[in-house]
Amino acid sequence: LQEDAELRIIGWNTSSLAPEQAKAAINQLLKEALAAGLAFEPNRAALLPSADPAVRRIAWVLKAFPLWGVRCEGHAKGQPAEDNEAKRQLSQVRAEALRAALQAAGVGNKIECVGQGCTQGLGMCVRMFAQELDQGVEVPSLEGLSAAERRGV
Repeated sequence: LQEDAELRIIGWNTSSLAPEQAKAAINQLLKEALAAGLAFEPNRAALLPSADPAVRRIAWVLKAFPLWGVRCEGHAKGQPAEDNEAKRQLSQVRAEALRAALQAAGVGNKIECVGQGCTQGLGMCVRMFAQELDQGVEVPSLEGLSAAERRGV
């Protein structure tokens, strides 16, 4: 509860951060939220209940930065030489399972999932990184247009 309260406080004051500051903050907070790892059923994509606190922390981080897209990388145990399609597929569906859990928790950020298998030799883990800031739709200026041009006639 204390941890969730702290993340809520952080979350509502992020709009004044410059994009590079926000990206650094997101990456640091995600790294901390994932530091203990996520527990999955062996050889399956299902998150175990013990992963719930980490999922809540990640959700608070992403809700604090709703305009940022993130990359969610799943990794499998093994060394790069042991990588194969099954490990890449398992790591992909685990990243997707985390995305689904975050969406169920109300996260609306764009989350790109990538299954890395064991290409990086990191062991079984999920990593997340800030990817892009959604600047929204640019509205063109109507300055200098006639009334007819403004109406699109």
